[in-house]
Amino acid sequence: MSFLDYAPAPESKAILNLKKSYGLFIDGEFVDGHGKPFTSISPADESPIAEFAYADTTDVDRAVAAARRAYDRTWSRMSGSDRGKYLFR
Repeated sequence: MSFLDYAPAPESKAILNLKKSYGLFIDGEFVDGHGKPFTSISPADESPIAEFAYADTTDVDRAVAAARRAYDRTWSRMSGSDRGKYLFR
């Protein structure tokens, strides 16, 4: 699968392989955030789902710069139809 291959999103926790914690997804990889991590709680049963990194302004600036690069290099050259595959999966 290439960087921008389309795949449907999982619909059930039963078929997901959740990790205990997640970093920030910046520039194609998970990285540690500079802020204090937080725990996401399931609204269905109030059980903890996972711990997630919290972004500070440095992390946000890195993410925005990475998004700009991706837009300039790839996203802006894709057709609306192809972009839609990634937005509506």
